[in-house]
This record gives sequence, structure tokens and C-alpha cells, in this order.
Amino acid sequence: MKKYYLISEEELKRYEVLTQALRGCITLRQASEILGLSYRQCLRLKERFQNKGFEGLFRKSTPHANALKVTGELRQSILNLREKLYWDFNILHFKDKLKENHEIDLSYETVRKILIDAGLHEENKRKRMYRRRRRMPREGMLVQMDSSQHRWIEGVSEPWWLVAMVDDASGWVYAELHILNPFKIGHSQLVEVKLSA
Repeated sequence: MKKYYLISEEELKRYEVLTQALRGCITLRQASEILGLSYRQCLRLKERFQNKGFEGLFRKSTPHANALKVTGELRQSILNLREKLYWDFNILHFKDKLKENHEIDLSYETVRKILIDAGLHEENKRKRMYRRRRRMPREGMLVQMDSSQHRWIEGVSEPWWLVAMVDDASGWVYAELHILNPFKIGHSQLVEVKLSA
């Protein structure tokens, strides 16, 4: 009997990258960089993939009580404990104390939402910091394409389209100028050139 899986894009990416790593096309360190995981996480993922096959790539969900199952009574007792005993604890420490001392096992996010809804915690609105993405380890793994219309040639009244492709790993650039709209002809020609290169 065949098995069918409903998978996410992330799980498909993990499958493709780990398959390449197992074949020896890329190193496990390169695979970890592509997947955005630490080397150790990638090593564990590879072992699960080798032992369990495709099912080893699925995320394991943690067994927490569902937020929908939090009754009004439980919610009120959590708020009372917060106000009377644990008013100066951060959310993670408060969550741990709920589990240790009061046998209330909820996820961090559920406790956080209960406190925010009651006005006992403010959402953290820090500015996000973004890291520069590392380049892909092999040519062809990521090719970016862009086009823009401009009067590129002096003395020519009609604007032309510049269509360019850049390979992320090598920095290889291929560009063409087109009179016509690139969505009709230019992009498909550039893709053909890249595939034949």
C-alpha cells in the first residue's frame, strides 16, 4: 500500500538538500548553511532521515495542552498566581513555576497570550535585525532574475528593457537589452541561455 504525505515547502527543501549531502554532492556543513540549521542539528536530521526515511524529516510537535482547552477558571487561576506570587517573573520562569508548583503545563505562547489579553504583559516591539544571507555553495542552486525599463541608449527615444540573471554562488551575470516587453519574450530567452550554459 502506498503512503501519501502532505508536506511543507521546508520539508521538501530538507529532503532535496539532505539527499544531495548523502550522495556526496555537497558537504553536511554546506547543507546546514543552506537549511539555516546548526551543524549538529543537521547531523541529527541526517541520522533521522537515514533511519526513518522521509518521515524522519517531519517536525515533531511538543505535547502541550491546546490553548483552546484553557478554561475560564484555569485562565483566572493563572492570572491570580501571576498577580499574587509571580508578579516579578519573566514569562518563561513563570511558565516553569506553573508546571513545577501548580501542575499547569501550558506552552510558552499560551501563557504569554493569556497575560497579554489580561494586560499583565506588553508585547515586545523590538526592531528586527536581519543577517545577510550566505551565498549558495553550488552554481545553479539560486539564480535571481530581474528586469527594468529605461532609456538605456542615448539618442533612442523608446525605452528598452534590461533583463538580467545572476547566479548566487558564482556571481555569473547574463544580461540582454530588449525593445519588446520581457514578459512576452525576454525572460524565456534568458532562461534558455542559462540552462544551456
